[in-house]
Amino acid sequence: MDHIEDDDDDTRLADSVMFYRQRDFGGQGESYKLGDDITFWDGDNFNDKYQSLKVTGKVKVYCYQHSQGNGIHRVFPPGQYNDLSGMGGLSKFWVGEYRDPNPPKPKPEPQPVPEPEPIPEPGSDHDWALAFRVVDDLRNDAKESERYEGRFAVAGLGTKEVASEPGAVPDPQQHYVQLNGRGNIDQINCAVQVFHWATNILVATAQVVFKYDARYGAVSIVKNVPQGLQADISVVQRDNTRFDVTLSLKPGVEPPQDLMRIERAVWNGTPQRFAVEGSGTVGAGIVAQKNGAKEKAIAVVSPGGRWAYEGNLPQEGLVVGRHPDGGRRFRFFVEQRNSGVARARSDVLYMAPVIESPLELSQVGHPLPAFSGTAEYHRQFQPWVMLSTEDGEEIGRAKVNEDGSWSMQPQADLPSGLQTLHVQCIFPDIPAVARLTPEIRPFLLDVS
Repeated sequence: MDHIEDDDDDTRLADSVMFYRQRDFGGQGESYKLGDDITFWDGDNFNDKYQSLKVTGKVKVYCYQHSQGNGIHRVFPPGQYNDLSGMGGLSKFWVGEYRDPNPPKPKPEPQPVPEPEPIPEPGSDHDWALAFRVVDDLRNDAKESERYEGRFAVAGLGTKEVASEPGAVPDPQQHYVQLNGRGNIDQINCAVQVFHWATNILVATAQVVFKYDARYGAVSIVKNVPQGLQADISVVQRDNTRFDVTLSLKPGVEPPQDLMRIERAVWNGTPQRFAVEGSGTVGAGIVAQKNGAKEKAIAVVSPGGRWAYEGNLPQEGLVVGRHPDGGRRFRFFVEQRNSGVARARSDVLYMAPVIESPLELSQVGHPLPAFSGTAEYHRQFQPWVMLSTEDGEEIGRAKVNEDGSWSMQPQADLPSGLQTLHVQCIFPDIPAVARLTPEIRPFLLDVS
């Protein structure tokens, strides 16, 4: 209790700022004063550590999130702020002068004309940011991501690109790209272009002029000129930094259509076993290619509009990266040639097991019979087969033998009627970051 009282005494000092590393002002306070301009760096002892704040006197604090985040920027006038988690991390702040927006009314006698509020720290530039995301509300009932690509260009700051996402994405998971600048600027000209990724058709543009005012720590829109081509477009401000660029259906105009698709891309974790299939324009050639590099022809679209390839994994179309959870992500890219030039991409998944007994759509009773079949064995991954309900509830698992066989006795019963099960490979014996994403295959049973 004495420690907390000492902190309260500190905050009663004039013009003081006190940060705490715990919410609700827990821990030892760390003080700053008017004119302090502080930047923390990733990995140091302060970056993203402050969790609460007290501001006393005629000062206010301009706070910035780290540049890898959403570019959140907030200004805290005098007061007590017991939870800064909404910042998503704090890597920079500076302390400027605060003037009461509602000062006491002057006395009747003549008063001197007040001086205008000075810009904090004259001659010192401060960071600002523009953060953009593209919201795909263009007949996107399946809530797909990456159908469109936004490009944002500001002279002197460069160009950033971001893939589209559906509107119903939780706020912490929304994906923004950020352009960073410095200084008090009245005219920030930004060119916005949005392309349909599969065909590279320009669907909409916008010319937006922003301004940054260091007195308020905010970027605002001065001029906004949208131009819908294949789709309507809007640019809407979310907060001091973030802007949503939303695509929607344009009356009387059909949006671009995918001319080809990858509908399945699977492998067994070795270069010798890979399969991919999809749809396309009849007679078109399908080539594996990434980022305009060397290519490899893998298929021709058949008269039925289908194409398929099975064999060695073509390195020409493979891109290795990471999922948001840190797991490895393998993606395969193809392009269609000769007719209706287009491109497609898909995650490469670990091949799902095959259930050989009982037969699909066969009638079974209680207790459930033993299940058996084959799966792709991998010496390093040591795969298991997992059987689950459509809702994700596990009903059994079994280790895959070196010859690819497996068998299990389910440990739970199912309701009567036609049931959809899911079967997939899992890798419980290796770290999550080294695992492959599994293909999930549906399997129907009639339970009596």
